[in-house]
Amino acid sequence: MVLMMIKNANLALSFFLELGVLAALGYWGFQTGPGTIARIALGIGAPAVAVLVWGLFGAPKAVWHLDGPWRLILEVVFF
Repeated sequence: MVLMMIKNANLALSFFLELGVLAALGYWGFQTGPGTIARIALGIGAPAVAVLVWGLFGAPKAVWHLDGPWRLILEVVFF
């Protein structure tokens, strides 16, 4: 029972970290671009690319699930 609670807390923390990364990427994109169109493109595009990469390689039910050092590299870059 306690182990299940710890696992669920860990999953919730991971989820909120992912949301924080996406919010930070969106904020970065909207602040970085040289013009309005570039800011909008970066503000929407950067989180979209992150979602795509994480969905393909990092998610628990990913199409191409990474293991070992490749998984660690993805997590270090993403988080």
